[in-house]
Amino acid sequence: MANKSKVADFLGSLNKEQLEAVKSNPRSAVIVAGPGTGKTATLAAKIVYLIKNEGYQADEILALTFTKKAAQEMQQRVSLYLDAHRIPKILTYHALGHSFLQALGIRLNLLADHEKYFIIRELLQDSGLKNQLHSYTIKDLLQLISNYKNYKEQKIIEELDEKVRIGNFPEGLVQLVRVYQHYLQQRNLVDYDDLLIKTLDILKKDRKIFNNLFPRLRYILVDEFQDTSDLQLELLRIISGGITAEVKEAKNRKVKIFAIGDPLQAIYSFRSGTNQIFKKFQEIFPRTQVFNLQKNYRSAQKILQTAHRLFPESPLLMPVIADTGRITLVTTLNPYSEADWIVGTISSIIGGTDIEQSGNILAGQLKRNEDNPDEKIKLSDFAVLYRIHHLGGIVKSRLRESGIPFQAVDEVSFYQEPETAFVINVLRFIATENDEFFRGLQYAPMLKLSTELLVELNKYTHNSASLWAGLREFVKRNSLQNQLNKLYFQNFLKLFNLLQELIQEKSQDLKSIVDNIASVFDLQLNPEFLNALLIFLKSESPLQAFLNFYEKLEQHDFFDTSGDKITLLTMHAAKGLEFKYVFLVGFEEGIIPYEKSFANDEQIEEELRLLYVAITRAKAQVFLIKTRERNRKKVVSSRFEKLLEHELQVLLDPAISKIEKRRKLNKEKKSQITFI
Repeated sequence: MANKSKVADFLGSLNKEQLEAVKSNPRSAVIVAGPGTGKTATLAAKIVYLIKNEGYQADEILALTFTKKAAQEMQQRVSLYLDAHRIPKILTYHALGHSFLQALGIRLNLLADHEKYFIIRELLQDSGLKNQLHSYTIKDLLQLISNYKNYKEQKIIEELDEKVRIGNFPEGLVQLVRVYQHYLQQRNLVDYDDLLIKTLDILKKDRKIFNNLFPRLRYILVDEFQDTSDLQLELLRIISGGITAEVKEAKNRKVKIFAIGDPLQAIYSFRSGTNQIFKKFQEIFPRTQVFNLQKNYRSAQKILQTAHRLFPESPLLMPVIADTGRITLVTTLNPYSEADWIVGTISSIIGGTDIEQSGNILAGQLKRNEDNPDEKIKLSDFAVLYRIHHLGGIVKSRLRESGIPFQAVDEVSFYQEPETAFVINVLRFIATENDEFFRGLQYAPMLKLSTELLVELNKYTHNSASLWAGLREFVKRNSLQNQLNKLYFQNFLKLFNLLQELIQEKSQDLKSIVDNIASVFDLQLNPEFLNALLIFLKSESPLQAFLNFYEKLEQHDFFDTSGDKITLLTMHAAKGLEFKYVFLVGFEEGIIPYEKSFANDEQIEEELRLLYVAITRAKAQVFLIKTRERNRKKVVSSRFEKLLEHELQVLLDPAISKIEKRRKLNKEKKSQITFI
């Protein structure tokens, strides 16, 4: 049983603004929670307060967030103060859609994100659209497909046509969406967008269906509200009884709503997010009460002051920690000297030998750390951020050469490569015999199973007493029908036999299992994956130890939170994370802000918010690094430098003069050789 004094201590740990938001009881509330202001603690406290102090029951509350990771973190936080049976549903929007559709008896075969990646790659080739869409990565196309489906569902046809016309949606995308949707329908598959679209379609026709399934719902809490799309907001309006343009008064609305987020961290317009979402919320839910959290528990004073320069009209966040902090503008010559400076500076801060390279500013930092011997600086305290992935390439190379451990949160992790994903699904299936992991296998691109076979296979597995009973009956029936000579059935048979063998002998060591899978299907596995497995070979149960690690990694978007490594990631991917030291690569016009954002003021404004997010990841120090030349062209500093210049300490990389002297000598030698 949860301890009452523990709950009281938790609520007592909140500051005045947090406690006011938690104890408030308006029909609708927005909590503007800037970076480091204790958003998660406030939301968790609100849930605990509703149940412990206001008498709400678990089935009367619904908490919504955007990622499984966030939902699980919230679940863990709340479980410290509430018994398991008193914890309400804490779901992602997509999980809510999934639960709703399943409750209606709608059978769903949900497509995993990594499966979508390989399906689109295959469809581009088969449909002849590859050349037409060659300038877009598959990740870009997946996002565009998602955006297109969201716009179409919201029936913003004029805006949709305009987006196609001005190039937000490329020519060929509409055709790709049709091919993709046809592929899904043939195989009875849905993606995450379909979960919300199907749910919304049903609820628009009859909201009472939701009331029947959730008859006691009285309170909805929404996390990271700034990331909400128009489609998700419409879903919130329907399930909570908010007003519409046609109905000006929500007289019978019984469901209260509590949304928490930060308008200055709205950076996902490319995912259908909008910076107007707070304004739209207050139109749908009139008389909304607004609370502001302004005490920052993460960053030093100088970092908050600098970030505030980007949005001087917004409230200034007040630091709780005493450290003054620093923000330094570093000028170096090119991407190679940029990478060398970063590696040398990190080395010096953690006690390496390149102190001279980092200058007097860092010498002061080192001295302060020596004055605090209890403070141990770890590699995981450092992050290198960049606007686009390829800017991290040279830094990665230099870190590899130096032998400093790092992890790169890449566009597509090696764990998501088709061969690796296939092996991991085999491992998950033999460990659990869970139907979900088998479905991930049957759609694997290397099996090349025909649509006809997949439809028939699904009939057997859905209508049998168990998955294995259905599989055995399917194999038996097809063997009798002389399907053995068909390639797609041979591939399925290989999978069926391999799974049976591995389940019977799963006590064998992890390396042997993986080698066996690779051998049967002639897979060329990524060496990074094979190296990652080595860590678990000496575990008491290597297979389970690896799967536990992988599950945690997957929850954190393949970011290893437990490893002591430097982290390299994009500015977008850094949202929600914090580091002691942040290095921002490419503080140059065309990169920050990104040249593709130059089309309109809204996009430039979002680039400004993105810089705000990057700076506020730091606890102690930020380095904004610009070069004089990139891609063999002269570059200029970011236009945003003017907004920050009064807060910046300026540092010139000493390597510039050395490199320029070397260039001059080489030039003189060449001219002498020419003269001779």
